[in-house]
Amino acid sequence: MEKHKERMTIDEERKYLHKTRKRYWKVKSRKQRSELLDEIQRITY
Repeated sequence: MEKHKERMTIDEERKYLHKTRKRYWKVKSRKQRSELLDEIQRITY
């Protein structure tokens, strides 16, 4: 069972996504991009 986690504030989410966007464009393979998007979804949801 997954623990309850607090949602990020909008400001925190924007900062995280801004940093992650840079990582996304540096990644070359489709698989790695997919994994990064999965990570983003887990963290920001």
